[in-house]
Formats: sequence, structure tokens, C-alpha cells
Amino acid sequence: MMPILALLAAVGATSAHAKHQLLIPPPFRGDWDESAKGCEEGDWSSHLKLKSRTIEPYESEGQLRSLRILDQNSIAIVAHYRWADGSEVASERFILSPDRQHLTWLTGGERHRLIRCRPKPL
Repeated sequence: MMPILALLAAVGATSAHAKHQLLIPPPFRGDWDESAKGCEEGDWSSHLKLKSRTIEPYESEGQLRSLRILDQNSIAIVAHYRWADGSEVASERFILSPDRQHLTWLTGGERHRLIRCRPKPL
């Protein structure tokens, strides 16, 4: 497990310019889906991609606006999402399982339970 000070430094929380240096911690990053089949077949309707500064659910992209570390396995974020016909600002929470292979995504009053997608072989 990553010490909390190292985790805070990873997201820029110790910097005077933290709002410009926000990063989703590495253990949360990657491709997530509701099922292994979704991961394998690329059914993007249930897919979520977390990058260092963006959250990418189906047919949209969210730019990270703020991030708060709740504990080693939980973060709360505010992101500005854009899609083809609009945009919105949303507050969300992400909770990693202890083995970091499952992610609970709390958004818009909904709870999504996701699994980490394994990288596809080249």
C-alpha cells in the first residue's frame, strides 16, 4: 500500500498550485467494466476509463476539476463532462477493493460495480 504522504504528493496536494496538478492516483487508473465479457468484447456502454486527469465513461469525457483523497482506497472527484449534445459538472466517488481489482463508482445516485480489465495482448 502506498503511504498517504506519497499518495498526496502524487495528486499534487502539497503544491501551492494543486488545482493545476491534480492527478487521479495510479491504483485507480485503467479500464474498468461491469463484466469480463464487456472487457473482452469492447462493449463500451458499460465501460469506464480512468486516466491521470480524465474520466471517460461511455460517449463522454470528464476533465478533473477537484480531487479529494478519502482514504487509501477511496477518492471523491468533481469533473466537468462533455458529450455530443451537452455538458455538466458532476461529483463522484470511486472506491477500490483491497485487491484493487474491483471498483465501486458512485455517480448520480447510482452505484456501479466494475472489474479491472486486463490489457489485451499485442
